[in-house]
Amino acid sequence: MLRLSGRAAVLAPLALLGSILLGSNPDVTLAGVLLGLAATAAVVAAPLMLGRPLLALAALVIGAYVLFGGCYAVRDEVILHWGVPETAKVTAMQSYQDENDNELWRCEVQHDDGPPLAHSTLWYPDCTEYDFEGELKHLTVDPSGWVGPQRADRDTSGVDLEGQLTAAGVVALGVNILVARHKALRFVATTPVEDAVEDAVEDGGEDTVEDTAGADADNSPR
Repeated sequence: MLRLSGRAAVLAPLALLGSILLGSNPDVTLAGVLLGLAATAAVVAAPLMLGRPLLALAALVIGAYVLFGGCYAVRDEVILHWGVPETAKVTAMQSYQDENDNELWRCEVQHDDGPPLAHSTLWYPDCTEYDFEGELKHLTVDPSGWVGPQRADRDTSGVDLEGQLTAAGVVALGVNILVARHKALRFVATTPVEDAVEDAVEDGGEDTVEDTAGADADNSPR
């Protein structure tokens, strides 16, 4: 388990980072979320199996933030630093209910001419009840087509902070596992032999005691 935890400290945060990159693309959001849930489970299981429940709880909180907040952070960072202005027409609108039964709207947008947008659906707050079919919307679009467009006048304050917190969270998850591993190694190194024998008795019963006694007899000077 100690050897596996060393690998998990690197691989699980990298998998979580990959999941938020996938989750920022509307076409593969579900795949990103599923990968992120698996990675979060790994970063929580590692310290838990090493006997560090508080570190496991910390990993759960950080992992949840990185997974669900990181997708938005990546999208906003891409739009802020690489987005280009575009104008598109609202071709259709449809209302939907959020988890609190509030009525929200989504808009379908496309160019009047030229190539279609990579992602043509705008969600709240980029689409509201004040929009209407035929309206020309000023958008900021990712030239690569990886993330969806956003309203050009959307507030971008705090976007860089979100990205920095997400990156720090990924690093913190790896460090969290390494700390749990270090504590487990120290515990093994400082555990007296008598305690180890008692643990063996509890795990293996009387047969373990007999085997231990037999081994001591064989190793004793004659």
